[in-house]
Amino acid sequence: MKAMTSANFYYECEQAIFQSEEYSCSEVRPYQDTRKERTHRLCTRGGMLEAFIREPSLLTDNDVMELLIYLFHGEAAQKKLGMLIERRRETAGRKSC
Repeated sequence: MKAMTSANFYYECEQAIFQSEEYSCSEVRPYQDTRKERTHRLCTRGGMLEAFIREPSLLTDNDVMELLIYLFHGEAAQKKLGMLIERRRETAGRKSC
């Protein structure tokens, strides 16, 4: 049996929920659009991340996660993240994503 990654687990959970419910055509379309937007966002941001990493194909997912934890754990990074979130909420009329 193949090892389950968190991405595979998430996908399989989504599929199980989607298949277990009865959806009308109007309900299915917004779900698909949201999924397409999320996929686009993940690919775009993954590309941004790889632009800053030397030899990304050499590093494992765990290596990248360790680096991200190190970079985002600091007080300065958390403060900047909080400021960015607040700015986006203000410009979007406090609409959260």
